[in-house]
Amino acid sequence: MAKITGKQIAKSVVFTAIGAAPGTIWFFNAGTTQSIVIACLGALVAFGLSLPGVSAARVAGGTVGVIAANNAPRPLQGKIIDTFVGENESTENEQNTDPDKDADSSKN
Repeated sequence: MAKITGKQIAKSVVFTAIGAAPGTIWFFNAGTTQSIVIACLGALVAFGLSLPGVSAARVAGGTVGVIAANNAPRPLQGKIIDTFVGENESTENEQNTDPDKDADSSKN
């Protein structure tokens, strides 16, 4: 498990504040319940994007995939999701544990 650093905490706090800002400004101007919901959702999404291993490109790809699959015929939805999200993507933390295996396969 990765250690939580002060830098990561600061990043999460700043992202959460930025995400909640539009709803908070709206709340102080109009005072509606909708603005509270927007502030909470913005804070949640921004906090999620501030976590280690989460990239905006991955989130955008997943969002586009879900939207495209929702508008596609039912038999194609799974294929569209797999295309945009894909489970075979390697993460930044994965490393090749056996470098000799790659060297042997390149000799063939």
